[in-house]
Amino acid sequence: MLGSVNVSFSNSPEEWTATLDLRIGERNDGADALLTTVSDLAVGENGTIYVVQPRESRVRVFDAEGELQDTWGRSGEGPGEFRNAKDIGWTEEAVWVTDVQRVHLFGLDGTPTQTITLLADIQKDGPGRLVSRALLPGNAVLAQRLLPSRVIAEGAYTTSGLFRILPATEQAEKIADLSVENRVLELSNGGRLYGEQPLSDHALWTLSQDREDLIIIERAVSELADEQDITIRLYAFSQNRQRTLTLPYDPRPVSDNLVNQLIDEYMEKLADVPIENVERQLRDQLYLPEHQPPVYDVVAGPQDTIWLRRGIGQGEPAQWLIINHDGDHIASITLPGAVKPLHITDTMLWAAATDDQGVSYVERYRIER
Repeated sequence: MLGSVNVSFSNSPEEWTATLDLRIGERNDGADALLTTVSDLAVGENGTIYVVQPRESRVRVFDAEGELQDTWGRSGEGPGEFRNAKDIGWTEEAVWVTDVQRVHLFGLDGTPTQTITLLADIQKDGPGRLVSRALLPGNAVLAQRLLPSRVIAEGAYTTSGLFRILPATEQAEKIADLSVENRVLELSNGGRLYGEQPLSDHALWTLSQDREDLIIIERAVSELADEQDITIRLYAFSQNRQRTLTLPYDPRPVSDNLVNQLIDEYMEKLADVPIENVERQLRDQLYLPEHQPPVYDVVAGPQDTIWLRRGIGQGEPAQWLIINHDGDHIASITLPGAVKPLHITDTMLWAAATDDQGVSYVERYRIER
């Protein structure tokens, strides 16, 4: 541990603005450019955009103007074929894509060049399996134990491990245990149906843009309103060291109006699912702490910045707080609630977005300071 730093979110020095610059996935872009769920994206040289489409087992490649240039992959078990593609990253030599227990590497022309398969055995440590989440420098793989929703809902296990794995040795080094409490709700529709708790305070994590640092956000909410803070753990892979930032914040209560809004949004999502007494079940199963989680999302920005989302819900604009690894509060920015940032530079932000009909898009915003 290298020590801790206290930070305050009050009196932000700057308010940045974001202006929509490009939207990919409009119907007039053509059928081939229509998007399903976007799990991740990467931005390469000259603004090329690589978009992961897990439902299609594809990576779609767009130029900086949003024109579809290529489509990589298909469903399957072979090189460059996907079972459940999720995360993506770009380097000057290759594009990597995580796929359950594999990481696929593609040349920049889309040719599959290598597949790394996780063989490390952690089953003896508990339920679930390792899934790849990122390719780290040196071709190490960051993997996470994927716990079944049933196990989380029952409270049998309260943490999920993050591991760094060196494919040459298959040694799984545990980097962190992440809390998963209060993450899953369970409904009955003749069987069991699981969903995300909207007010969950389980840990969040992301990687710095150079993939040298792991950023973990501890969100457990204190029962004492005057002792609310966010704990951020920064783990440097190359130095095998960790330090902590402590960020006090103003707690936001969980109001009756917020609860009703969350139930309405959940019922809308479940409109086509036959569930008896769905509203009563939701009211019984929702995790309702006294205060909202301090943040709802995290993404790594350029120059070792950390972007933290404060607001909940897709219908209202959300404030994002921007700090650096030294704990300095740099700025705030407001984005549409349905926008999930996935890649940020000094002047641009690329995000996955959905409209009120559930249609998926990729959007690019200009950042103005």
